[in-house]
Amino acid sequence: MKKSLLIFITLLTLLAGCGKSNSTAISVNDDHKYQEERQSVEKVLGHDKHVQKVSVLFTKKEAIVGVEVKPFSKWNKKKYEKKWKKEIKRALPDRDVLVSTDQKIIMETDRLNEKKMSEKKVKEKIKNLKELAEEQT
Repeated sequence: MKKSLLIFITLLTLLAGCGKSNSTAISVNDDHKYQEERQSVEKVLGHDKHVQKVSVLFTKKEAIVGVEVKPFSKWNKKKYEKKWKKEIKRALPDRDVLVSTDQKIIMETDRLNEKKMSEKKVKEKIKNLKELAEEQT
């Protein structure tokens, strides 16, 4: 009895960890104002099997997209970054787009998404993020 209960609990624990979720967490700085743009980014990255999390900052003319890739996809993240930039640029032709898989960009876009800032302050922060992205680490 104890042995079968132990086997049952072990199998249940193993199977509970095997659940796959195809949804990707996408955060945007002003969800109501940029709903259409959010949907465009979600269409490109929402169901990509290599994407774990997306954080986006929008202004009227710019977009910074921080993409966190899944662990086994990290080896090819530059290739994916190039592909995603091309697709997002096609989806948002009127915006200057920066797509990055760099952790410092992802963390900054997450932090800025949580704050409620004016358009002017967001533009300043985007300028700083672009400089940060160009830095060689």
